[in-house]
Order: sequence, then C-alpha cells, then structure tokens
Amino acid sequence: MSRRVIVLVCMVFVLHLAACRRQPTPESGTGLGYGRTVFIAHENQVQVYDVATPENPQLITTWPAPGRVRRIVTDGQRAYVIHWPSVESWDSATGPPDGGVQLVNISRPQRPQIEGYFTTRHLAEDLAVQGGLVYVSDWENVYAVEWPTPNAPREVTSLPQGLGTVEVEDDLLLGVWGSCSFRSGACVGGLWLADISEPQAPVFLGEFTPELRPGYDVALLKTDTHRYALVAGHGLWVVDITDPAVPQEVAYQEITDGFYHSRLVVKENTAIMASDAHIRVYDVSQPDHPLLVGQMEWHSPPLDMMWGNDGQYLYVATWDGLAIVDVRDRQRPFLVATTQNTLISPPQPTVTP
Repeated sequence: MSRRVIVLVCMVFVLHLAACRRQPTPESGTGLGYGRTVFIAHENQVQVYDVATPENPQLITTWPAPGRVRRIVTDGQRAYVIHWPSVESWDSATGPPDGGVQLVNISRPQRPQIEGYFTTRHLAEDLAVQGGLVYVSDWENVYAVEWPTPNAPREVTSLPQGLGTVEVEDDLLLGVWGSCSFRSGACVGGLWLADISEPQAPVFLGEFTPELRPGYDVALLKTDTHRYALVAGHGLWVVDITDPAVPQEVAYQEITDGFYHSRLVVKENTAIMASDAHIRVYDVSQPDHPLLVGQMEWHSPPLDMMWGNDGQYLYVATWDGLAIVDVRDRQRPFLVATTQNTLISPPQPTVTP
C-alpha cells in the first residue's frame, strides 16, 4: 500500500482543535490560541469557548468552514482555519476547489469575521507563520504564502513534500508525516527539514525516516549548543538537528498506545505527550536520555494540544471535545474540566469583501 493511501485511510477519521485564554493564559505568539478563548474544531465548524475559569468553560459562538476543520492557528487578531473541501466539491472534475485556509478576524471573538481564503491543491493539514510569510502544508506540498491583505494571499513558492504537522523557528522549517494502516497495522513516517533563511525560497535540507514509525507531531528543543526535534509517533523520538542536513536520532522511547494519533508540546526542559490512553510528562533536560516523570490515564484520542498560563495547564482537543489538564505538579497531572462536542447551528459571521 502506498504512503499516500495509508495516510488517506487514517486521516479521514481525525478532527482538530486549537485553544487560547487569559486566566490561565496560553503562551504568547502564534500558536493554537491566544487570549481567553479556546477555538475547537468539530467537523466543519469552529466552536469558541471562554475559559477564563478553567473549571467551567463557556461556549461563546461558532462559525462554519466549507469542509472538515483540521487545525486552527491564532495570533490574537486572526485565526487561520485549515480545512478540507466541502462534501459537494469532492466529485469536481478539476479537484477540490474550496479546501485550504480560511482567514478569520477574531479581535472580537463573539463576532468573528471571515476575511479571506487560500486554496491548496490537495488536502490541507497545517500551517506555521514566520515573519511576513505563512507556510501551509497539504498532502503533497509545502507552500510559502504572502498574505499582505486579508483578501489577497499569494503563493510565492512551494516544495513537493506532504506534511501532517509543520513548525518554524528562525531559519528552520520542519514537519512530520505518517500514519498507520487500519487493516494491516503497518506504519510509515518521517521528519523533514528545510532552510528558510531566504524566506521566499525554502530549500530542502534533510529527512529522517525511521522504520515502521508514524510522525504525528513535532516540537523544537534548544540547548546552549544543540537543537533537537522531538517527535510523537509510537512513542517519543529525539532527533539531533544541530546539522539539519544530517539529522540523527539520539533517543527513542517506544509506547504501545497512541496507535492512530499523538500530540506533543515542549516548554524549557519539559515535554508532554498525549496519546489515546495516557498523558505522559518527560524531563528532557538531557535530550539523549528523556525521563518519564509523571502520567495520567484517559480514554480519548488527542487531536491538538497547547500550554496555558506559563505551563500550568494544558488545553487538549480530543474526539469528544476540549479537555483542560492541570500540570503544575509535573508528577501528578489531573483533569480539570471537559466539554462535549456537539454540532451547533452557528450564526453566519460577517463576510468582509
């Protein structure tokens, strides 16, 4: 079975979320959320929650996307909603014309305004923002996109590499891809790296492809002398990317759960990985010897995850809804609150010409 078919079989079952808030507050900068609101992807809509009181998140509003929402990345003023095509467009002779990225003004979360679109040629999965460029990944390409005004995105260039999750920092763009076959259980995946020191002309640098392991999520870890990619997929991989042209794995802690999806966040010397059965907390102060220091059980596959309130809370998107986890004591994380995902008839947001 080809890599593309394996990925297709797995990905059709996955949803996505992003989150943000003020008391507790998510980490500043572009990410899954910002402020005091959490943006949850559920099927073809975004549900917005006020989580100023983490024990009692409150639904604010919703808005629709053309197709299934894959991820939401926010910067406080705008949300980039990565979504698949509408059901009606799947049979189009020219391919899906309405899948990609929806740009939404969220300066007033109660009144979101759809401002623009960027259409991808294949099924969109993720994006990362660096400076004036947006790097968008789909199943076949990574695009560098200029978005000077909301209704006028422009593709600058693209690289022929399908990625499920992307991350960017300084001069480095990295991403992971992979999945497992529901029928055979066979897995494929890898870590991919590109130089973006010339932002409008990214250059492929190198790739790490372990045997029979999917790559579901990736985060960066930097020390005084080295740079590492931490990858979630059948466990935690630690890959030295100090020389990104020659990535070298320095540690791998295998786990048996998280077969179809895992999520990962890193802050300073702590890495937290969520699978479909556990949240695990690692001390990664010695990257080549990550140490499991705490964990909790749960029973819902994670779709996205972010830090909040200076690393005191986690916001985790699951197939069921939003989960808020207290991680102030790294050895004893515990669940604070959950919401239940239900489709809600949303008010139509204002569309900016």
